[in-house]
Amino acid sequence: MSKGFTFEKDLPHQQAGINAVLSVFSSAIPVEPKDATKKLLSNPKLELTTASYYSNIKAIQEFNGIAHTKEHFDANSNGNPPIFNRS
Repeated sequence: MSKGFTFEKDLPHQQAGINAVLSVFSSAIPVEPKDATKKLLSNPKLELTTASYYSNIKAIQEFNGIAHTKEHFDANSNGNPPIFNRS
């Protein structure tokens, strides 16, 4: 018996969740490392402004009919959010 998440094709509830997570990063910009060796061995860094991060989450909540209230959106609930570029 395997443990963990198993993604099944064409299940709307799973696809909706995946789309929501990916939408958080919809305005992120991939930045390749300048070092050629690192470029071959690592993934690009994603740069996302704080404003874009919050805007994307708000749009996801609106799309899914979730009220944008402190109950459902508290930026300080787990410390600082994992923003890639705090500009």
